[in-house]
Amino acid sequence: MSECPPILETNKDFFNEIIDIYVKGVFFLFTKAFPLLSYHAAVIFTSSVAHIKGRPGYPLYAMTKAAVRSLGSILAIDEEVLAKKYA
Repeated sequence: MSECPPILETNKDFFNEIIDIYVKGVFFLFTKAFPLLSYHAAVIFTSSVAHIKGRPGYPLYAMTKAAVRSLGSILAIDEEVLAKKYA
């Protein structure tokens, strides 16, 4: 990620752009790819440690990495996902 404005100067357009790229992109890629996966397939989300140890000036980026991590954790126990994996 390149430059981020200071958090108190972050406008809605920049916020939405970052969410679109780093959160919605992962979510909707998964929803489109999942039906195409073979049974017993695995999905791996790659992220960064920013959700654990963020960098000053990049709270929005760290927040998106936490969202991706959370999505992966929830999908790992989701009944619909597990039904396909263990069918």
